[in-house]
Amino acid sequence: MEAKLIFVVAGSIHYLFFSVTLDSLFIRNLLRRDVAEKKRVGSTVTVQVKIHQLLYTLLTSIGIGAILAILLMSWPASSEGRIYEGSEEKAHCSLWDNLRLKWPQTILGREKAKCRRKAKPPTQFANVCRLRRQYIDPETGSRMCVYMRQGRGLEDTSVSMSPSLKCQRTYTCRSDD
Repeated sequence: MEAKLIFVVAGSIHYLFFSVTLDSLFIRNLLRRDVAEKKRVGSTVTVQVKIHQLLYTLLTSIGIGAILAILLMSWPASSEGRIYEGSEEKAHCSLWDNLRLKWPQTILGREKAKCRRKAKPPTQFANVCRLRRQYIDPETGSRMCVYMRQGRGLEDTSVSMSPSLKCQRTYTCRSDD
């Protein structure tokens, strides 16, 4: 199977190269005839010859670019994905201790700065939950408040309370509730 695939790829590359070569030879012969006919005209021939040479160069470079693009796209590309998973020890510091050091500490070797607050992972942040609807549960008789959590693709949160109380319109809820 692999030998057939290599033969097909090599054959198609050879065919493309051969057809571009024939096209370039055909264009070159056409341009030479065109230039040979126009040389008899006079002084405007040099401008036309330069334009035809520019056209020939442009068409040749487009053909070579197409061959290179086909060659590069014929093999599969490899890539790697990495997912970073942090830990409590590796968390960066969001608030450093900014107390000024006294005389002996500065001369005898400065103490290392201390981290006052480590960064929290996003699952521990508090989100805002907004009231979506409320109803009284017929089985328990308690008021059920259904809140929509802030964020994308998160499920609703339900809170039960006494039927005499009203549901808060918003409250601060944890994102992992």
